[in-house]
Amino acid sequence: MGYVLRVSCKCRENDVRIGGGFLDSEDRTLNSVRHGYFGSEAQKLVQNDESVTIDCDPVPYICEKCGNVVARKPYDLYRPKNGKEVSLEDEDDPVLIWKCAHKCPECHSLMMKLESDEDLPEMKCPRCGENYKTEITCFID
Repeated sequence: MGYVLRVSCKCRENDVRIGGGFLDSEDRTLNSVRHGYFGSEAQKLVQNDESVTIDCDPVPYICEKCGNVVARKPYDLYRPKNGKEVSLEDEDDPVLIWKCAHKCPECHSLMMKLESDEDLPEMKCPRCGENYKTEITCFID
């Protein structure tokens, strides 16, 4: 389940699709990593390790340079602490072993992953200086 979040300030308005990562299966994405789609470093980490998992649920990213807010699939790789199966829902279990960098589609600077879209109203747009306003416009099944 996911939702569309409208993020706005004086100078921009974006609709950002959060969650609902069922369209991109973990197995298919890990297969892409194993075939080198995300580079050789990530490929080596998953090559012979069946316990590694990947985060495919869209989350908000913000460009600290231009203020653009978009949703991206993190594609971060995790390995379980306990050596068994990793659970991204259990915050004490997964260990981040590789982080995918995302560039802003507007200015090409590196973007910062937000832990929660609830952080946005506390943030100011670097262009206009206004705090972001957020509104859920619809839910996605």
